[in-house]
Amino acid sequence: MKTESEKLFEHFCVTKSISCEKIEEKSSKRPDYWISIGDLKVVAEVKQINPNKEDKAKYKEFKEKGFAVGDSPPGARVRGKITASAPQISSLAKGKFPGLLVLYNTVPLANLLDPYHIKVAMYGLDTVVISRPASFEERPHVIERKSGPKRKLTKKHNTSISAIAVLKNNQNGLSLDVYHNQHAAIPFADGVFGELGCEQYRIKDNGQYEFISWNPAKS
Repeated sequence: MKTESEKLFEHFCVTKSISCEKIEEKSSKRPDYWISIGDLKVVAEVKQINPNKEDKAKYKEFKEKGFAVGDSPPGARVRGKITASAPQISSLAKGKFPGLLVLYNTVPLANLLDPYHIKVAMYGLDTVVISRPASFEERPHVIERKSGPKRKLTKKHNTSISAIAVLKNNQNGLSLDVYHNQHAAIPFADGVFGELGCEQYRIKDNGQYEFISWNPAKS
């Protein structure tokens, strides 16, 4: 049975005239779809973030009290989906085709797929390096701001994932926001998704004293 995210993704492909072919499941891990955007053949895996026990408890609390408080490591749920999908995408994409990981969130009250969650899942948690003065009379100062631990996409890891796309379904209809992987073995050109009207982003290095950030890519 198809998930909500798979049904929505297939509908998105229809509305954008994207050829979409479901890949037959086998004993080995395989991705969900072959899609063709113009002349470009792409391996696509669709993952859905569903509410866990904690999410359900907080939603119940919200309905009863009108508010709920909770926290979780930034990007944790996205990192889990990257870990699960990377072998599937790599099995068909590696060295031959670009790979697209499509994510869809069904968790109420939590925007688990906002740009910050995507950034830190892909490139690591924001980390501040601070000096340790020799004397307590001296004030510490920032040496560097950088991406730190828990990164899932590097020059050597998960390079078959060319981009992560966030599938949205709201009052404006279906849309796809695309976050390009700067370490992709086979990167997407900006025009591939620009012609589909997708918002798309590439990471920008802001120097030693600022965190990296998303920069809108050319359409």
